[in-house]
Amino acid sequence: MELKSAFANVLRRVRTLRRLTQEDFSISSSRTNISLLERAKTIPTLEKLEDLCSVLSVHPITMLALCYSVKEDVSVETLIRQLLAETEELEAAVDACAFIDTRKDPQ
Repeated sequence: MELKSAFANVLRRVRTLRRLTQEDFSISSSRTNISLLERAKTIPTLEKLEDLCSVLSVHPITMLALCYSVKEDVSVETLIRQLLAETEELEAAVDACAFIDTRKDPQ
């Protein structure tokens, strides 16, 4: 499934689960924009995703996990295990780089 379609599906379902209307997003987005998102005609920026998630009372990473779960047809649990493994590996590399940077002599 295309990412825009997965996002549209998840947005519509979470909005419905939260018993929100498209008009309830008026502070962060127009009803027209919500309609475009829910019909997979557009996809939000990270800033817009954060605004939408604020209205939905959902963390943006939760929305992304749900979207990729739908897109890749895998469980959220499987994705979370993958994310934990990847972030642990990358965190260790980032921490090592930060440590090396602090040991360099300023010139």
